[in-house]
Amino acid sequence: MFFDREDCLARYVEGLEKIGNGPRVLNVVGVGGIGKTHLLQELRRRTDPARYRTAALDLQVPELRQQETAVDSLRTELGAQGAEFDRYDIAYATLWRRHHREQYPADGGTRFVEQSELLSSILDDGVIGIPVFGTATRLVRLALKGVANKRRKDLIASDETLRILDELPTGELLYETLALFVDDLRLSGSTARPPVLFIDAYEALAPSPLSVGRDGAADQWLRDLLGQLDFGLAVVASREPLAWAAADPDWRGHIATVRVGDLPLSAREDLLAAGGMDDRRLRRTIAEASAGVPYYLQLAVDTAARADRGSAPVVSTAQIVQRFLQHVAPDEIRLLQLLSASRLFDQTIFRFLARKFDLPGGLLVWEGLTSYSFVYPAAAPGWHRLHQLMIQTLQGQLSPAVAREVHRGLADFWTAHADGTDDAAAARTLPRSAALREAAYHGLHAGTASAANVLRTADAAALAGGRQVVDGMGDDLAEYLHVRPDADASFRTAARCLEVEGLLVLGDATAAITAAGDGQAGVADPVSRRLTLATANALRIAGESRAALAMFEDIWRQYSGPGDLPAGFGTADLLMCTGDFSGAFDLVEQVTAVTPADDLVMQGDLHRLVHLAHRFLLQPDEALAALGEAARCYDRAQWVIGQANVLTNRLEMLATSDPEAALRAAPAALEAQHELGALHETGKSLTALAIAETLLDRTAEAAATFDAACAALDRAGYRSGRARAELYRALLHLRQGDAEAARHSLRWAVDELRAVEVYPSLVLLARRWADRQGWDEPGITRAAEAALHLVKPLGSLEGFLDRMDSYLDRLMG
Repeated sequence: MFFDREDCLARYVEGLEKIGNGPRVLNVVGVGGIGKTHLLQELRRRTDPARYRTAALDLQVPELRQQETAVDSLRTELGAQGAEFDRYDIAYATLWRRHHREQYPADGGTRFVEQSELLSSILDDGVIGIPVFGTATRLVRLALKGVANKRRKDLIASDETLRILDELPTGELLYETLALFVDDLRLSGSTARPPVLFIDAYEALAPSPLSVGRDGAADQWLRDLLGQLDFGLAVVASREPLAWAAADPDWRGHIATVRVGDLPLSAREDLLAAGGMDDRRLRRTIAEASAGVPYYLQLAVDTAARADRGSAPVVSTAQIVQRFLQHVAPDEIRLLQLLSASRLFDQTIFRFLARKFDLPGGLLVWEGLTSYSFVYPAAAPGWHRLHQLMIQTLQGQLSPAVAREVHRGLADFWTAHADGTDDAAAARTLPRSAALREAAYHGLHAGTASAANVLRTADAAALAGGRQVVDGMGDDLAEYLHVRPDADASFRTAARCLEVEGLLVLGDATAAITAAGDGQAGVADPVSRRLTLATANALRIAGESRAALAMFEDIWRQYSGPGDLPAGFGTADLLMCTGDFSGAFDLVEQVTAVTPADDLVMQGDLHRLVHLAHRFLLQPDEALAALGEAARCYDRAQWVIGQANVLTNRLEMLATSDPEAALRAAPAALEAQHELGALHETGKSLTALAIAETLLDRTAEAAATFDAACAALDRAGYRSGRARAELYRALLHLRQGDAEAARHSLRWAVDELRAVEVYPSLVLLARRWADRQGWDEPGITRAAEAALHLVKPLGSLEGFLDRMDSYLDRLMG
């Protein structure tokens, strides 16, 4: 059957059309069992024998990994299609004699003589044994006597290489034999019928695509062969893309890679139906379990065919796996059972588990295991994973006690890797965040991890730059709770916490509040308090300022552990947002005093809060200094979220102080927030860019940027940010000459700021703005009178209002 490989076929046809323009290699890449062998067979079947000569090599056959045997196999197939190999046959006979000095060609076992018209004619003349096959010179002389065709005789007579074969060391003789094979093929009408070679299972010849040293020499003959085949096409199937260009740049542009992907669900069911599996429900079950790998589908069909013919076949995934494992050694099965507990593994983990459970852990066993089609290469070099169907069945064969012991050992292994305390950590390629995720996963299944421990590990993974890994940890926890519904309730709280925090990074306050559930989770334990903090942050973004402040204050009053510092920070942040700058600065000092020296993220957050307070107080020098301190903390911690937010805050400062510089700074801030997927921070960055464009009289661009900013902030549910954007959009309307639209923007912004009960200083700014324009706005006036009593700046209120007038002077031009 041939399903859903049209793209591969199209690339093959394209490769055929390019024959003659240098070496051509079509590299068919896919995991074991995905159907590469079948694809090569189908491509060959569809190749017109009147236009092309074809030959195949299956490198899974050990003998065919040697140059002499492999090239002789190709010579047999191509010779049967009319290609002539007189010079190659002489060279090969010379090579054969060096390896078989005690054997005569007439003794049998010499297919190469039977398939060669030239060598057969020499034997038929009665000249047998060492005098004939002892030297190339003797063979050439006899060939010139026995060959009647003038073209062939002249070719042999004029070839200088044939005359020196006897003098060459074996290594050079091998190379010249290969070269003569290619040259004979070239002269055998290859313009009219170019050769197409199909080479399967390349990894059997060179297990690593980047082999070096002794292993790297294993595929040298194949590279030499295909490099000289500039008049044909080679289709090479491998699990990983050929990396020949990395060692030899001359290969660049000559290898086209086409990936063989999983079959879509419909194609899987079609294949099963074509194999005679009539039960639609059974087809769907097997199709889903196969993960799109044709090998398992064919195995399912074969298993069903062996079922009792007297009843409808019942094929379980376990039956399919058992069919495959019947040819696997018992020790290998035990190792596979242990490895099934590890979602990915390398040779180090393999040796670790083998040693722990007293099983064979040598290199030969490792190479045998990783050669099975159900062992996939993972994304990182040297890492592997098992097919999901195998995992489910093999894990089911482990006793609960053994499974816990395996997970306990793997949890320790990954923790050591993450901490850099294991010997092989430096040599492996997985990032620390991924190692932390695996440590948490195995800790859960070993029963050694607490909910608080999972959250601490998630924090460490996020700090290592792995926000996506943290999302994956949330998925792991949800999956664990699905199979362990009796797990401690704290794990469900931790799962909700990770979900809410992930949504907060994206700035989706509405979804975060929904995910938090019934609001305040309580304060009885650290995990519950953390969910309460996350819920409060979501409420803050959504504009529920009073509720958020009450939750922050409740925790900060009662608790003072390291995990509770965000409560003090959140309280200070909301004090600043509600106009109590004096109280905010006092609380920042308190939180700073109890923040550990190594908690660089919290230190950075506190400095950034001070920056924001000074910025709203219109003190740019102090704001810039605090932002620099925050940046230094985030850089030392390598905290990508903090680094991105610093870029946004710097852009916001430049928007009004140096609009040209803001235009240059905007792309970096927007890119950083886009990579994080942070809608609210993206909206803030766009707002700053729109302000800069407005001040530079780029009104058309500013209008579009304000629209984009407001759309992002609306999607995030970030009401106060949306109000700030609308406030500054009034400036754009004035630049466009639309005073009524400007007044509408000011009124809308003030109403929204009052509704969410934040930024009374911006309400005062709107009032003074309206007064300058001579607008009578009673609603703004009343709001400003109330705001005047809420603002508590550092220093005098009059000094703050004077700075506000100077700021308006700059804005209004």
